[in-house]
Amino acid sequence: MNAGREVAMRVFAAEFRHSTKKYSDGGERSPSYVISPMGARINRLFVAGTLTEVTNTGSDDDPVWKAKVVDGTGVFFISAGKYQPQAAAALSRIEPPQFVAVVGKSRIYSPDDTAHYLSIRPEAIRVIDRQERDMWVLQAARDLKKRMEAFQELGNMETPDSKELISLGYPEHIAEGIMLAYDYYGEPDMSTYRALLLRTLRSVLPGYEQEDEFDNYEEEDEEEVDEDMQRAFLDMVEEFDADDRGAEVAKLYEAGKKRSLSREDMENMLHYLLEVGSVYEPQLGRIKRT
Repeated sequence: MNAGREVAMRVFAAEFRHSTKKYSDGGERSPSYVISPMGARINRLFVAGTLTEVTNTGSDDDPVWKAKVVDGTGVFFISAGKYQPQAAAALSRIEPPQFVAVVGKSRIYSPDDTAHYLSIRPEAIRVIDRQERDMWVLQAARDLKKRMEAFQELGNMETPDSKELISLGYPEHIAEGIMLAYDYYGEPDMSTYRALLLRTLRSVLPGYEQEDEFDNYEEEDEEEVDEDMQRAFLDMVEEFDADDRGAEVAKLYEAGKKRSLSREDMENMLHYLLEVGSVYEPQLGRIKRT
């Protein structure tokens, strides 16, 4: 995978805001991470929700835009100035309330041991529709559920170890994040995150009542992720990446439609390939092969 580009994690605001652990392996150019209580190892985030507030806290000549994005579980705080020109320009134009997607770097400021302020330094922001917002909720729920399952596996081990999680099939970034969270926070309150998972799923899945229904929903999606479709998707990524800036996701969806692939199928495949590291997001709305 491209060493200079971290996977943009999909994390609910309720989990992100309880994160207090900062981590870096100490190298001069090593990325820094925020570690969530449920083991999300966050350098970059991809979040979606309702933009509810935008304020210029700077001046007309040197604007600094502060914004709030609500995902149904809490609030993400966004800040963009002259060093984030694309995101700042977008915030200056978007009139709340509107659904938006944001990709950016996680930030945690701790003036002392008792106060921790989390925010996102955005790379890009764009307006989305309700369908895209709902798909983000489902993807974030899947990611949370996978980390919950990894924590349960960790609890069954005589000696908790990230290498054993990897041997069970968990990606390295998940296994390492789980161990960092376990060492710092201890065992999480699973009931809190199970309730969060159920609440978010009920908001986007009509008639959803029980967690095992989501298990069935996931299994149906996994059956659709086959090797032929993976190859077709990756071929399209290369085809639409002629300028080496990344294939536009919108064009991939259009191309998939012509090949009788539904938008939901395409979004599920994109999420899967991002998770396993076959593609990455150089910027919001674009995808490149690793």
